[in-house]
Parts: sequence; C-alpha cells; structure tokens
Amino acid sequence: MTTSDGRSGIAIAVDGEMRDGSAAFEYTIVLEPKTYRLVGGRQIVEEGSFRGLGPGTPLEETDVHTAGWTSEEPHHD
Repeated sequence: MTTSDGRSGIAIAVDGEMRDGSAAFEYTIVLEPKTYRLVGGRQIVEEGSFRGLGPGTPLEETDVHTAGWTSEEPHHD
C-alpha cells in the first residue's frame, strides 16, 4: 500500500463499525518494510453512511515522518 505522500509499505487493516450500526470502516496502518516503523494510516468508510459520507470516502489520512519517545510536556499553541 502507498501512503498519501507516496511511500509504500506493509498495510495492516481491520474493520470497525459504528455502535449504532450506521456505518462500517476500514482502519489501516502502513509500516516501513525493513524497520516496521509506522509511516502512515487511514480510515475509510466501507459501508453505510457517516455524516453524509458514503462508501469509499476517506475520513482520515496520516503520514508519519518522525516518531519517538520524549519526556517533554505537550506543547499547545
């Protein structure tokens, strides 16, 4: 699978459903093949309707360029 910024990797997907059954989603994360580091993810409507959005509509796409641990407090702008 390819992330929205063009990097390819190993995709792991799982299906989810709204509690009221109104829509089903596919949640996917993309891992770098050699290091298994997270490089992206997305959530897509699979079935039904979510806030007027139908099947095939991406709800969220994320590209991860850096990730790591820190002991700093969150910065809120």
